[in-house]
Amino acid sequence: MSRFGINLVAQRGAIAAYETKERWMPSMLEADRAARRDDRALREQIPGLELLVQPLRANYLAIDVSACGVHTDDIVDGMLREGLLIRSGACAAGASRTGLSA
Repeated sequence: MSRFGINLVAQRGAIAAYETKERWMPSMLEADRAARRDDRALREQIPGLELLVQPLRANYLAIDVSACGVHTDDIVDGMLREGLLIRSGACAAGASRTGLSA
């Protein structure tokens, strides 16, 4: 275990990833660019939608739907019917916010 609390397996994995990044980095960067294009398209398609954190660099999307005229519970229910699991931020951040964990 390192002084940062990282075990040997994690350290070796990080070194291997760093040493081979020329193989996987281009596809990861393209996936990131595609996700940002999707985010822009989403904002353009839904008037009033606001992304709370930008630029998006994580696997969690926090949005404010207060200007959309839709309650977060309705969004959660609709997404669940489509097979996507999201959670409402209503209990933590007000009824107008919801989060999508990808």
